[in-house]
Amino acid sequence: MFKARSIAAILLLALALPTLVPSTTAIGNPMIAVAFDQSEMHAAITRDQGEDVTFTGLVQVQMPVNTDTQSVIVDMVAQCGDNWSYILEPEHMVFNRSVDSIPFNLTVHVPTTATYPSEQVSVWAQYRVSPGIFGGISQPAISMITVDQYWGIGLDHTSETYTAEAGRSFTAFVSVENTGNGEDTFSFEVTNRDQFIGWTIATPDPETVDAFDRIDLALTGSVPDSAATGTYYTINVRGTTQGGGAPMTDTGDIRIYVKAPPQDPSPPPPPNGGDGGANAGGTNDTGTGGQDSTSTQPHTLPGSGILAVLFGVAAIASAGIRRKRT
Repeated sequence: MFKARSIAAILLLALALPTLVPSTTAIGNPMIAVAFDQSEMHAAITRDQGEDVTFTGLVQVQMPVNTDTQSVIVDMVAQCGDNWSYILEPEHMVFNRSVDSIPFNLTVHVPTTATYPSEQVSVWAQYRVSPGIFGGISQPAISMITVDQYWGIGLDHTSETYTAEAGRSFTAFVSVENTGNGEDTFSFEVTNRDQFIGWTIATPDPETVDAFDRIDLALTGSVPDSAATGTYYTINVRGTTQGGGAPMTDTGDIRIYVKAPPQDPSPPPPPNGGDGGANAGGTNDTGTGGQDSTSTQPHTLPGSGILAVLFGVAAIASAGIRRKRT
C-alpha cells in the first residue's frame, strides 16, 4: 500500500513540473547584431583640410519567442575619434516579425586634428521592446580610419626676459610645439652665434615630441666678463623637423639682460684700541693712554711718604732715650 502511494505521488509531481518551472523562452529578449561592411577606411587629411568618410553596415534583429512582443525599437549611436562629428542614417529603426534587418550609413568628418596613424570608429544599438519594459545595448561594431601624416613645428618668440650676470652662467627657455599630427623629432641650432663672441651657448639636443604637444626647451651657456652690462641680447634659435620630405623649420627668440656682478663688500673697520693693547698702558684713539714711560710727570716710589714719617718718629724716640740715660 505504501509503495503504491509513493508511486502515485511521484507521478503527480512529474505532471505538475511543467507548470511550476517557468519556460526560459516564455519572455526572452531580442538578439541584435550590428556590423560594418568595411573593416578600414582611409582619410587623406592635410594640415588645412579634413575629409568625410562614409561607412555602410547592417543591423539585424531576431524577435523574442514571446508573441506578446510586437516590435523592437532601436536608436543608433556612434563614437568617432575625439568627439568628431558624424551622421547616422537612419538613426531611428523599428523592427517587427516581418522586418528583421535594416542597412545604415555612417558618415564621419575626419578633422585636421586627427592623429596619425589611425582612429577607431564604433557604432551600436540602444534598444527596447514594445510593449514591455525590456531593453539594452548591443555589442558594438568596430572599424578603423587611417589618416595621412603631416609635419610641422612652432617656436614661440620672446615672451619674457632672462637676467644673467657678466662672468656667470645662465639658463633660458623657448617653447616648442609639434604642430604635426604624428610624433616627430626636432633638432635645434643657434643662428646668430657671430653676435656672441666670447659667449658659450650649448646647442640643445634633439627632442622627440608627441603630436600637437608642447615642451619648454632649455638653452644654457655662460656670459663673458667682457659682455656689456645693462644691455639686452637676443639669441635666435631655429628648430627643424626630421620627417616629411622637405624639412620644415621655425625660429624663436630668447632675450637675455646682462647686469653687472655685485660688488665685493668693503673690509670691516679695525677693532677699537688700535694694536689691541699690547703694552700695559696701551694707547687709546687719541694716541695717549695712562701712566707710561713717555709721561713727563715725576715718579715716586709707592709708600715713600709713610717711610719718611716712620724714620722721623724713630729719630725722636732715639733722642728721648739718650736724654734719659744722661
